[in-house]
Amino acid sequence: MPRSKAKKKRTKVKKNKSKSQNLIIAIVLITLAVILFLGLLNAAGLVGNFLGQGLFFLFGWAAWMVPVFFLILAYLFLNYLKIQERQRKFNVRIFSLFLLFLICAGFMHLNFISDSTALGEHRGGGYVGYAVCYFLVNTFGVLATTLIFVCVFLVTLIVIFEDLVKIKFLKNP
Repeated sequence: MPRSKAKKKRTKVKKNKSKSQNLIIAIVLITLAVILFLGLLNAAGLVGNFLGQGLFFLFGWAAWMVPVFFLILAYLFLNYLKIQERQRKFNVRIFSLFLLFLICAGFMHLNFISDSTALGEHRGGGYVGYAVCYFLVNTFGVLATTLIFVCVFLVTLIVIFEDLVKIKFLKNP
């Protein structure tokens, strides 16, 4: 009997530790999101502005999505305080969030795929968007690439916000 009480106590301590860790991670991600947003506005000092310029270099217009990406990530950490119990679902959502970001960067660069000056002027989806878009356009063409972007965009949004979005036609009668 005493063993089961000790085991329950250890399990409770682990859950509390997991909740604290997730809360700390969420606070750090929110802080990082705010600093990156201020860096994109050139209002975050030397380091923040450097980070903002780096984001524009890598992602072009999609750089504005990076702070949002971190806020959604923080939401996922806060929403999944019992991470060990939902690890697979959590990992799928994180992957979907990353995929959503890549697809959006590629979509932002779709109109600039043949413009050689777009990367230097930080237009479109930056180097990341260019890489995604270049691969898909050369493989499938512009029209099919657009369709792929829309499809993946919708699917990833549904996966990420599955608990928030109640889709009426998917409910069982």
